Amino acid sequence: MDRDLAAELGCIRVLRMDRRGRRHALRTSWSGSDAPVPAYKDVDLSTGPHALPPLVSPLVSGHSDVAIGSRPASGSAVAQEP
Repeated sequence: MDRDLAAELGCIRVLRMDRRGRRHALRTSWSGSDAPVPAYKDVDLSTGPHALPPLVSPLVSGHSDVAIGSRPASGSAVAQEP
């Protein structure tokens, strides 16, 4: 199914890795990416997709080199979505 979605959309690349772990997956995928701004978001949707553009906008504009979002950070506004 994931390969079907990638073929349909054309902008998604599917990677299969024998080695497990988020750190390994991110390092492997980001180091091989040609995306101007590689980003990662948990798939549990604990933070909605609307949170990504404000996070990456300073990177795209060149204002910042790194952006980190954190729900437990002081000052975070967390609202669980259905």
